[in-house]
Amino acid sequence: QNRTYYQNETITNVHDFIEGISNGTILEQEQADNSNNGGIMDAFLDSMPYSAIMVLALAGLLVWITMSILNDDDDYEYDNDGGKKNRLVLTEEQLKQLKESRKENKAKNKSLKEE
Repeated sequence: QNRTYYQNETITNVHDFIEGISNGTILEQEQADNSNNGGIMDAFLDSMPYSAIMVLALAGLLVWITMSILNDDDDYEYDNDGGKKNRLVLTEEQLKQLKESRKENKAKNKSLKEE
C-alpha cells in the first residue's frame, strides 16, 4: 500500500507548509514500496500459522539432535530395574592407587581415634 506525503525542505514553519499544500506549490507525492522482503517472507507470512509451527518443529528437532549427540550413555550402566547408575572405569594402576589411598586413610583414622 502506497502512502501519500508532502515534502519541501525550503519551508521552515507549519503555516507556510500548509499554505503551500493548499495553493498547490507543494505537490503530493507517493511513497514507493521499498520492502525487500522477497517471496520467501511473503510466503511465510501468508501461511502464518503453519509456517510458525514448522519453524518451531525444526527448532525442536535441532535441540533433540544436539541433546542426543551431547548425551553420552557410555558413562552409565543400567541396573536390573532399568535405572541408570554411575559407573566409574579405572585402569589397574588407578585401582591400585585407590586401594593404597584407602589403606592409608584407614590407618590415619585409626591413629586419630587412638589419640
